[in-house]
Amino acid sequence: MTIAAAPTTPVAVFGARGVVGAGARTAAVLGCQALLDGGTAVDAAVTAALAETVLMPPKCGLAGDLVALAWLPGWDRPRALLAIGPAAAGLAGQATTGGPSVGVPGAPAGYAALAGLGRLGLERLTTPAIQLAERGVAWSTLCAALAAEADDLLRAHAPDGCRYRPADGPLAPGTRLRLPGLA
Repeated sequence: MTIAAAPTTPVAVFGARGVVGAGARTAAVLGCQALLDGGTAVDAAVTAALAETVLMPPKCGLAGDLVALAWLPGWDRPRALLAIGPAAAGLAGQATTGGPSVGVPGAPAGYAALAGLGRLGLERLTTPAIQLAERGVAWSTLCAALAAEADDLLRAHAPDGCRYRPADGPLAPGTRLRLPGLA
């Protein structure tokens, strides 16, 4: 297995069975491991994407939506999967930030649907991300920068702090972050 990347750039991991690209080195390696375990490109993509929800929570998360394009053996054309959650009823035009502004996430159902197209099964595909969340990951420079961009909103809507911005200030790069609730 060969890993090609600088620490702050997207990465591609090359193996005998394929290539996995991701925004985080660990996610790409975990996706490649799914291939080595006999999985398909779908298995590798889901494994890497779920790992990124832990490694890069300000950028990737289960609270969002998922859009995927797949073309599996036996299909005559590619198919799109749109896992986009609905907005909360009656809130149109009311809230632009904070809790009420967030729609129902579609990503969890999308990951489950994609996992059903692979070989390894949802439990195998989620295990690496669960393990990362339980043991903790180093808060990256990218996560610190993205969180800093939202710092005013985080302070306004979570004045007592939250996992990504404790009340005493933002997380510094390199801080170990455990996400047992995400696990």
